[in-house]
Amino acid sequence: MYQHENSVVVGVDGSPESRAALVWGAHVAVSRNATLRALTCYQEGPDPRGSYESAMSIAREALAQEAVASLAGLEATAVALPGDPVELLLAESKTASRLVVGYSGADTADIDQLGVVAGAIVSKAYCPVAVVPLQHSRRLPIRHIVVGVDGSQESKYALNLAV
Repeated sequence: MYQHENSVVVGVDGSPESRAALVWGAHVAVSRNATLRALTCYQEGPDPRGSYESAMSIAREALAQEAVASLAGLEATAVALPGDPVELLLAESKTASRLVVGYSGADTADIDQLGVVAGAIVSKAYCPVAVVPLQHSRRLPIRHIVVGVDGSQESKYALNLAV
């Protein structure tokens, strides 16, 4: 069993979808009095320092957008780690209370197709995952949550998280 902190981790890759997911995740963090981590990753290459700085720049710029920076009471950090985004987000899901990603991202050419990262983490994460479509990210604050309930322990857990 994993110990989950009161934190919301958002996967950020610089795409409009990931920026929308960050805004949505920031509102969730504020409403839950949780910390926010904007996580981006990079592949180590011949210039690891340059790769790290480029990734950190993406995360910092995303956090600096007005819709996030203007939220009162938000404790947010930018994190850049080397490695595969799916593996890194799954590792984060062992301690985060929630993961948030965009419906598609920089890895997806077709905006109507679920992104590789989002598709991979929804079934394997150790915490709840929100996949935020770009067109619905502006519906804030969140007033309604829909949860499918079938009587199983998992659905009861999901219902408990939603309220």
